[in-house]
Amino acid sequence: MFKFETMKKSLLLIGIFTFSVFLFSCDEEPPPGLDFSTGPEKDTNYLVETIPTAQNKNVLIEDLTGVRCNNCPKAAVEAVRLSTDNPRIKVMALYIKSSSFAKPYPGYEDLSTQAAEDIAQDTELPSGLPNGYVDRVKGTSNNIANSIDAWEAMTISQFAKTTPVNITIVSEVNEDTSALRAKVELVYTEDVVDANHALIIVLTESYIKGKQKMPDGSDKSDYIHNHVLRTALTSSLGKTIDANIIEKGRLIFSVYNLDIEDNWSPKNCYLVAIVQDKTTKEIIHVQEIDVLN
Repeated sequence: MFKFETMKKSLLLIGIFTFSVFLFSCDEEPPPGLDFSTGPEKDTNYLVETIPTAQNKNVLIEDLTGVRCNNCPKAAVEAVRLSTDNPRIKVMALYIKSSSFAKPYPGYEDLSTQAAEDIAQDTELPSGLPNGYVDRVKGTSNNIANSIDAWEAMTISQFAKTTPVNITIVSEVNEDTSALRAKVELVYTEDVVDANHALIIVLTESYIKGKQKMPDGSDKSDYIHNHVLRTALTSSLGKTIDANIIEKGRLIFSVYNLDIEDNWSPKNCYLVAIVQDKTTKEIIHVQEIDVLN
């Protein structure tokens, strides 16, 4: 009798332990509104109790350029001037695959990417080069792609705006494997009604030596290309942020992984995180960090 009762107690304890292990080892269900099917290793969102101070709005200039465009170096110089004068201006150079100006010279690296092509197709294909987007808003010409003469005035106009979302980026690089992990946190400091926002995360690289057609018609074999769009960690057009979860105090956290290509130099690479209104095409806010920050 004693042995039987002892056995029953033992079986009961084993059952309770097994159920407890099962209960606490179950995967947590994803929060509503987040799509786990593409890209991120981990997504989460929740409301914060203390609303952080809103960040100053940054402005993105996307320089639509090409190695065979003789006036494109002038646009690169203007982009550097503007971003040097005001560090809140971030720059990204797009070499569009379908542009004859981006066709690589024999023996030189192809800087054109499908990501740049996708962005241009989704935004507005330029009528010629050099051209550029300033926060992907329309200029006085009623075009999104504008000549370099319009960039400065457009950035000033964009700086007059505020942003409803704070962006924080952190990068981790495994130097042995060249594996990059990007952690991106969004915090909405305002309610956004009828939002159609998307998060776009890309990698750019500077100090890339290559051949470039120059304004005097010559070919410079050791030209330095900067802010070159290498790839997107999200899709090129971004990951949709569910409008149902956008509200004041909402924090959205994502982690993305990327293997850095052998011909990319991590010390010259940057992570750029963009929040875009997909309805209007406008860039709401942008942040950039060195990959090896």
